[in-house]
Amino acid sequence: MKDNKKQIFIAGLGRFGQSLAVNLLEQGAEVFGVDARESMVEEIADQLTHSAIANTTDPKVMARLGLADFDAAVCAIGSDLEASLMTTLLMKVPSTLSPNPPRFCTGRSSRKQGQTGSSFLRPRSLPD
Repeated sequence: MKDNKKQIFIAGLGRFGQSLAVNLLEQGAEVFGVDARESMVEEIADQLTHSAIANTTDPKVMARLGLADFDAAVCAIGSDLEASLMTTLLMKVPSTLSPNPPRFCTGRSSRKQGQTGSSFLRPRSLPD
């Protein structure tokens, strides 16, 4: 998937994740969208560069998805705070299988989620 286009990984393909994916695609980025819900992936798979049905809270699954190959990663999981936090931590924390995690940011669907993200995770903006 490597060329001059920005390559963005999005975990969570609900309203926010799908909207973000479409916006990034319109700007010329390549987007790999992942969600644990098959229905969400099927809804947008034909528009994405790549897609997968996967549990992003599982470290082994995240390692197999090749996160280090992306320019940026976005956690767009809004319906489950625990899944959002775990996914974000797996995106941010280097591991033996992904020693150079991509830049990342998080979305939020609730005030509580936003407060948790801003005080604990310190998300960074997407690269230019």
